[in-house]
Amino acid sequence: MQNLGEKIMFYDDVSDFYDDMTGYNEELELTRAAIEGFIKKYPASNLLDSACGTGIYAIAAAKTGIKATGADLSENMIAKAKINSARENVPVKWLTGDIRELNAAETGKFDMILCMGNSLPHFLSTDDLRDAFGVWKSLLNPGGVLVVEFLNYTKILERKERVIYIDKKNKREYIRFYDFIDDRSLMFNILEVEWADVKAGHRLFSMELHPYQYEEVVGIAEETGFIIDGIFTDLSCTQFDSRKSGIVLIVCKIS
Repeated sequence: MQNLGEKIMFYDDVSDFYDDMTGYNEELELTRAAIEGFIKKYPASNLLDSACGTGIYAIAAAKTGIKATGADLSENMIAKAKINSARENVPVKWLTGDIRELNAAETGKFDMILCMGNSLPHFLSTDDLRDAFGVWKSLLNPGGVLVVEFLNYTKILERKERVIYIDKKNKREYIRFYDFIDDRSLMFNILEVEWADVKAGHRLFSMELHPYQYEEVVGIAEETGFIIDGIFTDLSCTQFDSRKSGIVLIVCKIS
């Protein structure tokens, strides 16, 4: 089982190329527009991105005028997020720490909390995930909304789809792929390939994930006291199809 230190080390190590790999610059304006549309359906004046990485969702929210906070385990990711928000000239409060250890005394409370980009499977046990849902609930204002996004492991496990994404930026290629262990565990890998003329060097980064299926997450959310308001595949609220959709996006509300 992967411990917290290994998770932090993984993201500290990949932080130097993470934005290139995920297309941060190309995706920022699309993300801003998506959040702007989403808050028309689910109004929010302040927002927490609870596994923010290099900050794209928190920064995009801030660009719409929402008061934004971003938190992540990795100090290196938060350092990149600070650079990104400074470049966009938007105010975002940045925090480093475990989601399960965030509390209202440190963060305040929020109208909306996000857990995006397949962060949820990093909770390797259902008890850990329940703890996270409990903290998210404690950090929401009455009527608040929690949005969790993760890959559709129902489809991935059924088809044993090993390759997730292949991306290229200049002379670097990034291949994200899985090694399947069983229905409760898999290894997530990032292969970075850097070309110099006809020769290539490479680095491999790996970590364990729990491939939660959407019914399991819905059950844990409801056990924690959330009401499921919708299961979609993006922030445009496109209807989710368990056999076809690549992404699951669950909107959870509290009364």
